[in-house]
Amino acid sequence: MNDIITLLTGQTVKNSEGYPAFAVSSSREVFALVRSPYRVQRESAQKLGYRASLTVVMYRDEYDGEQYLEHNSKRYEVKEAYIRDEYLIELTCSDMRC
Repeated sequence: MNDIITLLTGQTVKNSEGYPAFAVSSSREVFALVRSPYRVQRESAQKLGYRASLTVVMYRDEYDGEQYLEHNSKRYEVKEAYIRDEYLIELTCSDMRC
């Protein structure tokens, strides 16, 4: 696990101009393995109505149900979480809309 991601907790609010913006209430960095989603994951996501753009594998005990993350200065929304084994969890993410 060579990559560092930032897990985010927060909510979408309207900014001063009335546009949606994400307000971060807490964040923390963890090590993870970041990769592009497999074709089967992209097809499954498409059937569920979103575009899978990132897959993150990390230790289960470091994930506390956060719904957003940041990697390489780009924010993503966690759409699905799969338990891979006793120690790892896999998160399927899409680009954040705001």
